[in-house]
Amino acid sequence: MRFFEEFVDASMAVSSRDELRGLFSQFLAEEGYENYIMTTVADRRVGSVAWHEFPQGYTETYFSEKWQLIDPVLAASFSCRRPFHWSDAAPPEQLSVAERNFFEACREIGVHSGASIPLFGPASRRDLVSISQRGPDKVDPKRFPIIYAACTQTWWRFIDLGGEWPDSVGTGVHLTKREAEVLNWVKAGKSNADIANILHVCDRTVEFHLINMMNKIGAPNRIALVVMALQLGLIHL
Repeated sequence: MRFFEEFVDASMAVSSRDELRGLFSQFLAEEGYENYIMTTVADRRVGSVAWHEFPQGYTETYFSEKWQLIDPVLAASFSCRRPFHWSDAAPPEQLSVAERNFFEACREIGVHSGASIPLFGPASRRDLVSISQRGPDKVDPKRFPIIYAACTQTWWRFIDLGGEWPDSVGTGVHLTKREAEVLNWVKAGKSNADIANILHVCDRTVEFHLINMMNKIGAPNRIALVVMALQLGLIHL
């Protein structure tokens, strides 16, 4: 799918967000990008994540290590109004020791050079699509305008298919099915290890879901998370 017009036609033909994601994943893979995230960003943090595809363990590590507090790419997304390559937003010679260590850790996991596309939704909402490679292979820089256009088309079509972003309906917060499961077990007094055993996942996956929910709701800890979720009607006694 080397032409943007083909991608537009294909994206308009899909009837669900899952189909759109499959199409987008295929397009990016053909261009040399295997990692991506589409999310809202607010208060200098990742907000509600619609889609993400990263090497195993990356997303959990990103949140558990609080990398969003030092990620220069995320910081640049709040000031840049145009698409940017990570190397332009965070030149190596200008990085702090913590930022250099962050990028090195990312490369070890399988998140290499990439690009980000800031997008502006309704009610002053800022969204972000970021793409990256899993290795140091070169990509054709002349293709970036087409990739940028495809990311924008995907974002627009995603909103068009669902009507609203997942976290902008009803209470203003949306929990995934797995997040709701984790939260209900927290309400029941289970530890992360207990929940991981019940859901047949690792401890870090449980921690990832908890941190993501805390960010969505604005809760400082797991107890406040349960109380605030009950107040919002996201879970019930």
